[in-house]
Amino acid sequence: MELFDMQINTNAKDETVFDIKTAEICEKWYKKLNFPQVYDKEFKDALSKYKIPDTTTIENYDLKEKDGKRNLLSYLFMCEELSKKYQEKGISEEILLDTLGDLVRWTNTWSELEGKLYLGELAWLSHPFKMDIFKLGRLQFLFGKAFASCPQLGLAKSDNIIEVHIPAGEGFTPEECEKSFSLAKDFFAKFYPEYEYSHFTCHSWMLDSELEKLLNENSNILKFKNSFTLVESAQREGYNALRYIFKWDTTTQNLQDAVCISGFAERIKKHVMNGGKLNVGFGVRKKD
Repeated sequence: MELFDMQINTNAKDETVFDIKTAEICEKWYKKLNFPQVYDKEFKDALSKYKIPDTTTIENYDLKEKDGKRNLLSYLFMCEELSKKYQEKGISEEILLDTLGDLVRWTNTWSELEGKLYLGELAWLSHPFKMDIFKLGRLQFLFGKAFASCPQLGLAKSDNIIEVHIPAGEGFTPEECEKSFSLAKDFFAKFYPEYEYSHFTCHSWMLDSELEKLLNENSNILKFKNSFTLVESAQREGYNALRYIFKWDTTTQNLQDAVCISGFAERIKKHVMNGGKLNVGFGVRKKD
């Protein structure tokens, strides 16, 4: 396999010595995951400078590591072992690649913030390598425990649940979301029949009751929110929405400088700048 026509450093005393095996694996997954070409030069340079130990696993990796290029190469290297685990369990490569697409999304987010090739959000991105999250259609599904009860639907705090997460991406129709729920029910029944759960839950800014004031009734976000039974007692004030609607480093303190790229963003900005609150809501829906 060609490694971007790199020069190989054979100085064994250099702690950043180029390691042909791990570099091949990193490049393989960089290509399989279709990283944007804009990163190619920095990625090539990183391959020639970093030595990623072939003992690297999610269990022994420092999730507080601040070197974004080392993070990216390490996570790409770990994709190879994860692929073998998927094969052993019989899960398709399509689901593997879809789930690992989060590496590209978060590389894009953090590279924009840092102004260079950079992977952050390491704790969140550890989930795919622990095989406790899967992207099935439009949504992601994560093994979890209910952090609040919902008596009307028969859910008790700490019950087994499947958490629903919404990755950035195009399209968010009710039809796409319902298809994801159907895929999830089939997936967990087939590959994790021993896992007993009866509810899906979602803890998200998209379940904020304040959004009723800011979106029209045909909004896909509201339709998604309304597919859950909201637990009002579990709703908490929080401004996570700003990070998803604007840049990842947006807070109430720097919101004034945030660029609005949609009418929704303009309404959110105006709402908060005028003293309006945002929340993180918690919703529950039965599996069947």
